Amino acid sequence: MKIGTWNIQGLRTKQREVISKIEKMNLDIIILTETKKKGTWEEILNEYLHIWSGVPKDFRARSGVSFLIKRKWTKFIKQIENINERILRIDMNVFRHKITILGVYAVNDNALVDEKNKFFQDLSETIASIPYQNEIILIGDFNSRVGNREREVVGQYGEESINDNGERLINLCKEHALCVRNTLFRHKNIHKYTRIDPVRNIQSVIDLVVVKNERRVKLNDVRVYRQPECGTDHHMVVSKHVFPFRNKRRCTEKDTDFLIEENDVNFKTDLLKQYSVEMLYQNRIKNKLENSEDKSPEEMYNHLKEAVFEAAKEVLGVEHEKSKFVEKFSENLESMIKEKKKIYLAWISNRNDDTRKEYGEKRKEVKELVKIEKNEHWERLCRDIDSTLGYNRSTEAWKTIKNMRKNCNRSKIQIITPTKWIDYYETILQENRVEYQQDLECTHWQEWEPEISRLDVKRALARAKNNKAPEPGNLRMELLKYRGSSIIEYLQNLFNRIEVSGVIPQEWNMSYISSIHKKGDKTSCENYRGISVIPSIARLFPSILKEKIQKGITFSEEQSGFRSGRSCLDNIHCLRQIIEKYGMHNIDTYMTFIDLEKAYDSVPRCKIWPAIKRLKVQEKWINLVTKMYQNTEACIKMGRKITRSIRTNEGLKQGCSLSPLLFNIYMEQALETWYKKCSQMGVPINDKCLHALVFADDQVIMAADREDMEYMLRKLKEEYEKWGLKINLKKTEYLCIGGDASNINIADDEIANVSKFKYLGTVITDDGKIDKDITTRLAMGRNVIKALHGLIWNSVLRQDTKRHIFHSIVKIIILYGAEMWPLTKRRRDRIRSVELDFMRRSLQITRLDKIRNEVVWERAGIQTTITRRLENKALQWYGHVQRMRNERWPKQIVNWIPERSRRRGRPGLTWKTYT
Repeated sequence: MKIGTWNIQGLRTKQREVISKIEKMNLDIIILTETKKKGTWEEILNEYLHIWSGVPKDFRARSGVSFLIKRKWTKFIKQIENINERILRIDMNVFRHKITILGVYAVNDNALVDEKNKFFQDLSETIASIPYQNEIILIGDFNSRVGNREREVVGQYGEESINDNGERLINLCKEHALCVRNTLFRHKNIHKYTRIDPVRNIQSVIDLVVVKNERRVKLNDVRVYRQPECGTDHHMVVSKHVFPFRNKRRCTEKDTDFLIEENDVNFKTDLLKQYSVEMLYQNRIKNKLENSEDKSPEEMYNHLKEAVFEAAKEVLGVEHEKSKFVEKFSENLESMIKEKKKIYLAWISNRNDDTRKEYGEKRKEVKELVKIEKNEHWERLCRDIDSTLGYNRSTEAWKTIKNMRKNCNRSKIQIITPTKWIDYYETILQENRVEYQQDLECTHWQEWEPEISRLDVKRALARAKNNKAPEPGNLRMELLKYRGSSIIEYLQNLFNRIEVSGVIPQEWNMSYISSIHKKGDKTSCENYRGISVIPSIARLFPSILKEKIQKGITFSEEQSGFRSGRSCLDNIHCLRQIIEKYGMHNIDTYMTFIDLEKAYDSVPRCKIWPAIKRLKVQEKWINLVTKMYQNTEACIKMGRKITRSIRTNEGLKQGCSLSPLLFNIYMEQALETWYKKCSQMGVPINDKCLHALVFADDQVIMAADREDMEYMLRKLKEEYEKWGLKINLKKTEYLCIGGDASNINIADDEIANVSKFKYLGTVITDDGKIDKDITTRLAMGRNVIKALHGLIWNSVLRQDTKRHIFHSIVKIIILYGAEMWPLTKRRRDRIRSVELDFMRRSLQITRLDKIRNEVVWERAGIQTTITRRLENKALQWYGHVQRMRNERWPKQIVNWIPERSRRRGRPGLTWKTYT
């Protein structure tokens, strides 16, 4: 394994050049120092995985260290730890040798003593945290001259000089039994010195390779290579490591745990938007679909897939995987870079002042040309966005913007093994509770009359969304939506055949689970959220069943989740109004925000069917739903590979159109008895009591006093346990406005009191005010503006397009839940300042230009300010509430006045007065 290090003195404008040099050197791993990249993450650059650690994004770019690892070695990575902007740690298990590599960029020798102390203390603590049995490789720019006298740490072929950083490094090596290996091998001076001061012409060895004294991995050589050049005064240092063969069992994982994913083909579905292509595609499918009268549902489904794939391949063609947004250099620039390299090699050979001057001039020319080409590249992208945004091709514009801002939000490294993932998901998705381990059976199955019409199929296709993952089966929804009458008729026959026979195609029982990291330790499966994807056609059939089942089903007014004509705003509005009116009348408000532990995945399937039967749903539809939940399986997707399948018999199907309805039915039955037990509690509104506001599994319990709250929580916990659900008491939080703010006890458990809680995206505070919520939304808006700064600042993009970006992205984020904000002058000014910040950036105006806000508004051409739009939203919501039925809680609460005298003093601004 060839491991190198190179101080490149900034990666931003040299990335393509640096990568090409490293590829020519054929290095397996290289540590780049002084990259000046911000933040921490990873990306794919050609054949290398780039992992970096830098300063926070709101700091000035400096320091920075990163790893470039060849893709064939990434499977050996076990852990990545970003210590700080100067130390990056990677743990690997290579041929059963455990190795820890630390990429290091030390502070300068003339830095402050406190900075040196902190750096070497951090480095020492990091080394101390490495397990004893691990091989240790420290490599990077240490800014340390270690001399050649301390023979227990350095070799005899080092330089004579030593500096303060060098003495500190020697002491560190003695403390942890390490040695500097650059000085062990005899080389010419040109292959020994890692840096040459361009001004004083002083040579030094400061880019070092440090390893353990007692090691099993053999180090064959460490030397300098002068040929790679990128405008830095450091040379590349390369070390060669040899791993001895260890005759042990190669792996503890079973071969059957990991499979290669097949049939992963994407077609050019965008072409279907062209009328001629769409008609050709429909005719090809019509010719390929055969008569299906004598076929089973399984055969019909497989025949449909084959016909669609063949037609798509013939008409549309295969779309190759798109790479990340990159900037390509022109042939002219590439030739200039080669000329620069030739001059550089001539200069390091003869050290002539004229050659050095020529090299400096050529560097400047290349740098200027790079800037010009980068600007031209941005201009082309902005023109593409400008020509598509706001028109029929707006989806393409947003894809371009997302690709430009994309920062690889999914990790490219599989730190967790397939076996661990399988064990984890088996624990979650397999029913371990004995009382719920019952096989799903269909009662009184008979051949019913088919009821699914062509109109049902058309509506299901119209509701289906484009650009969604198609797996398993890889049949994209777009290939079905641009359908023609032949596919609709075929799907109708397929669904009716399933309805009559009760036979579900086998692939419909399969799902692929992708794991998305939430926060915390990346090596822990609990810190990931599993996203399940089922086949495209398997989403259409449940969508039709949902329409059939939900006819005649009514839910309580407290539930707003997964219901037509209702949204998060209903619950936010009710909560804000109760807090506001109770505050005006000096009444204490007691609220507990309930968190159910894996509610969607922990629903016992055997208890769903009794809940549906209580609602008197037709038996045929119940039996079909039961069939869909029999023999379900899942595979865990890891990159482009999948594991073996596991059996799933707990929880609802993710991605299935029917699951939200089933969850609402289940929650309704679970809360039915609780509502009766607590009928006289809660918040009295007119002649009724509001006990809770529910949005799917997000639930807030409200009470008039603390004793009622404790009773309601105790009974709620008991009812949920009867139905197989569990309250997560660690995440459940209690918030009190004006009353006793101490923690609440339920039996032996305690629920913590908090001063604020984020409910459905809006911040609720213990003072009952909205200022904290406004502050949070404005901060989120400013973060988006900062992320889009490069796009907004570009002068090529028209001002109309920039305004469209603001209203389509920034404004939506800021104004979420703003319908319930009564605005004062101070609040208006705060909100308008964010819009003004965006417009100043779009016009390339800074504070130093000293241009008044009125002039900025005029130049930006703003007709309607964000506060005016906010007022319009508030009025629209007020009208929407007034048009609701009288039994709806939002309307009842708006017109309700608590039966208590208002507190003394000037009344505050209420939402109803404001609107």
